Amino acid sequence: MGVHLPSVASETIVNTTIVTTLETVIVTLPPLNLPLDFAAVIILGTLLWQVGTGSTTYTLRLRQGPGITGAVISGLSNVTVSSLQVVTASITYSDVPGAVAGQQYTITLSHTGSTGNGSVSAATMIAFSL
Repeated sequence: MGVHLPSVASETIVNTTIVTTLETVIVTLPPLNLPLDFAAVIILGTLLWQVGTGSTTYTLRLRQGPGITGAVISGLSNVTVSSLQVVTASITYSDVPGAVAGQQYTITLSHTGSTGNGSVSAATMIAFSL
């Protein structure tokens, strides 16, 4: 007898350009249907990008939902960078979203002090439920 653990994944970069200091959606997962109400969800994500000219810090956020209006559930805030630095960062998080259908997750990114745009080279994210 086998067991199917629900999972979703994406390597599709929604926005390759991080516009100066605006919070920008980088990758969004398709809807995940949980096997049980209040089941745990494990979320893993990795990004590779170059910060914009003048950038001094970045903030990486994991949000519930498909855009920048969803609740922030995890993130790295005000991580120091240098102008035009290439950065790799990852997120590992567990969530218990409750009794929901079609739960989505989104990784967003923003820079502080940036006078030029950043550029995303790679992004991947997966979520699975136990």
